[in-house]
Amino acid sequence: MRPTLVVILCVLATACGGGDVSAPTSPRTVEITINEFSFSPSTLTLNAGETVTLRLHNVGKLEHEFMAGRFATPSKGYAEDWLTKAAPALAPHTHAGEMHMGEGLRVSPDWYGTLKLVVPQEKGTYEFGCFVAGHYEAGMKGTLIVR
Repeated sequence: MRPTLVVILCVLATACGGGDVSAPTSPRTVEITINEFSFSPSTLTLNAGETVTLRLHNVGKLEHEFMAGRFATPSKGYAEDWLTKAAPALAPHTHAGEMHMGEGLRVSPDWYGTLKLVVPQEKGTYEFGCFVAGHYEAGMKGTLIVR
């Protein structure tokens, strides 16, 4: 191999070799598809401290919602509300005839909703679900992992 070619290959390898792996990453968007009666993906893995935008697309014919936490009470929500910790500016949501625990984001049929959050530092496994009456009971839930 010619010496000039070796030098060029070394320079290219160094330039493409990657920079500081500890450099902060830009905020990411996580796409979540909502349907009767499921979320896709059904498992979300987030990193403690990262900024994430959840983009929820309801492709179903019914209104749904996204709530996250621990200790679910069907048709009401989570006794331990993770979402309020992650998005403290989340506006309270109330709907006639419903008594929710915690906060969430309602998504109308054939509509997108976005929610920007900063993942709390507490690592662990949580759940997300829809607490429109009967939806959680029909299996409309998933797993949220914070690592």
